[in-house]
Amino acid sequence: MTDWPWKTLEEVVASEPNSLTDGPFGSKLKSEHYTDSGVRVVRLGNLGVGEFKHDDRSFVSPKHATDLGRHRLFEGDLLIAALAEPIGRCCEVPTSILPAIVKADCIRFRPKGELNRRFVMHWLNSPIGRKNAENHSHGVGRLRINMGAIRELPVPVPSRAVQDQTVAAIETYFSRLDAAVASLTRANANVRHARASVLKAAVEGRLVPTEAELARSEGRDYEPASVLVERILAERKAAWARSGGCGRYHEPVGPEREELPPLPKGWTWATIGQVAESQAGHAFKSGDFTDEGVNLLRGDNIGHGSLRWGDRRRCIAPHALAEHESLQLAARDIVLAMDRPVISTGLKLAVVATSDLPALLVQRVLRLRPRVELRYFLANLRSPAFVAHLEGEVRGGGVPHISEAQVRAFPVPVPPRAEQGRIAAEVDRRLSVLDALDTTIDTNLARCKRLRQSILKRAFEGRLVPAETRANA
Repeated sequence: MTDWPWKTLEEVVASEPNSLTDGPFGSKLKSEHYTDSGVRVVRLGNLGVGEFKHDDRSFVSPKHATDLGRHRLFEGDLLIAALAEPIGRCCEVPTSILPAIVKADCIRFRPKGELNRRFVMHWLNSPIGRKNAENHSHGVGRLRINMGAIRELPVPVPSRAVQDQTVAAIETYFSRLDAAVASLTRANANVRHARASVLKAAVEGRLVPTEAELARSEGRDYEPASVLVERILAERKAAWARSGGCGRYHEPVGPEREELPPLPKGWTWATIGQVAESQAGHAFKSGDFTDEGVNLLRGDNIGHGSLRWGDRRRCIAPHALAEHESLQLAARDIVLAMDRPVISTGLKLAVVATSDLPALLVQRVLRLRPRVELRYFLANLRSPAFVAHLEGEVRGGGVPHISEAQVRAFPVPVPPRAEQGRIAAEVDRRLSVLDALDTTIDTNLARCKRLRQSILKRAFEGRLVPAETRANA
């Protein structure tokens, strides 16, 4: 560390009233006080590390804001988070949100005029500043820092010249990092668009030569997809009869072809219900759960492409396998979460691996067993059209969800069997390149984040300001 003088946060607070204050608690600010417009309410979600996040917008009426006047924000104020990771993170109040007030666990802090407020902000966000906040916090799992501890946080106070030069050096480096992050973020978006374009081209017959084109050039015949789909339907009906199915057999519903675009020669339209067997999960009772037995697959266990078993609930194996044979999963089954099937990071869809077994389906999870090429079928499920279909079919005010029937009704363009394999191979090849790019971009974004903390560490070790400036300060 440097030989800079030190003070507590309370010692560097401006003399104006309420220059260090928390937001209102309890009945002073309740859900019924919020309005669609008016005076902005700053919440924890708005407090980033050195940046104000505008997405989370809340308001109260001007009259109610006047009643909470001691929590009002002004230009030049800093905001400190008293809760949530990272504890003690700090940002500056943007003038664009004023007038505004702070909510509970958001600390309004105005430093004395002789201090560079951004110097204080960067200090609180630095590795040492963060560690100090953690050491002054309490709580298990989720740390909280109270006002008394906030007041005791140490702050380095070198001369104003050193503060100004330190801030200038930090923000010169940060501006370069910001440019790099913006470039990487654009590259990330381009990779996402490229991935969607590959999948779209795959299911439209534009990725590889069609079977009809190859057959014509090679002077041979080929089996059109319409014959393949007819055979699949006949095999499914025969399998139902062999299993001793009771009642009347219900043919899977086909697509409404008049509303669908034309396909390449040799292709045909079918629904998911026609080319894949589906099975929804079961609502197990709490008494079924135990520490030993068969994995119960819930929506939370479904990642992007694979299953994750960090949060396990289990069912006694003999009971589960004996009574719920139809719910047993097999390797290469496709599972789809029916609660919130599409989230910000993508589709909650995965392929079951041998290492995931034995496992049973739980309510709100759908199993699909395609009778067409698995990887080609997956390309359809990951295509922009299927994602848009799910988003358009989501129902429910509490927990948004889709139904098995909505999935089964989705129209799938089916190419001849040989062409499915070629499409799947080409999709795999192109997506592997994009996956490698994604990994490189994510690695560099993480490096930028580490560099930001490294810059702050060096700054408050006095290694960004020229030695002669420190000597003359």
